[in-house]
Amino acid sequence: MGNKQESEILRTVCPLGKYDLEVPLADSIYYVLADKLPEVLNFSKDLANLEPASKIQLKFLEEEMRALSNGLKKVEHERSTSENDGPISETFCMKLKEYLCSAKAEVSSVSSLNSAVGKNVDALIIYFGENPSRCPFEQGV
Repeated sequence: MGNKQESEILRTVCPLGKYDLEVPLADSIYYVLADKLPEVLNFSKDLANLEPASKIQLKFLEEEMRALSNGLKKVEHERSTSENDGPISETFCMKLKEYLCSAKAEVSSVSSLNSAVGKNVDALIIYFGENPSRCPFEQGV
């Protein structure tokens, strides 16, 4: 890269004019990042989670999501059935209502995360020039 190009880049990266044309561009950028955004330089810590995450079978997660939803429907059905049992099931019904309230929130949260993962995988597949409808999740990861 020519000195003029480096000078322009350095002016962009170091707007206060604190740059030295004797220092290589990569080093100058490193120093600016270390000063302004040190967390960017610690990206290797984030990479530790990448390999285990790539081993997750997204198809398995989809099946588990369906099982969670079906289980929640069964509990909901049990609750509505217990309401017809009269006073003998009053405490049971009350406890099921409490459980369902928190369980629905948890399932909704997990479902939202699962949806976000699917969207991110689709975006990754598109980024690499593939069609998400023809590329399985595992291949995208």
